[in-house]
Amino acid sequence: MASSEAAGSTKPVIAAAAALAGWPSELVADAKLHVMKGGATGRTFKLCAGGKAPSVVVRSIRTPEDAGLVEASQALAAAGLTPKVLASSPSLLVSEFVKGAPPTPSDLVAGGKRLAVVAQLVGKLHGVY
Repeated sequence: MASSEAAGSTKPVIAAAAALAGWPSELVADAKLHVMKGGATGRTFKLCAGGKAPSVVVRSIRTPEDAGLVEASQALAAAGLTPKVLASSPSLLVSEFVKGAPPTPSDLVAGGKRLAVVAQLVGKLHGVY
């Protein structure tokens, strides 16, 4: 599942994720699954339908410990800290894709344009659990 060009092994994942996202079945044939950069596990993908449906984030759930990601993701989304969880199954977590970029160090120094936003998000995070 390293890229959208990988052998047919990605097609079942694409079909399952597309169904969880609520995409019409006719979009599955041309959908592409791309590994997202960053993250701790390398098991997070962006599923794209070439502009025919909103892109979604697909997270692979492989272990019982990973199952906690669903609950945590739902709690964080409910608090407005992460994108909305669209659906999940025992093997996949599907959430909205939000385009963006991580803050740069200059964004976070005193007077940086994102420092206040980050501080507000950290405050919200402390109230989640």
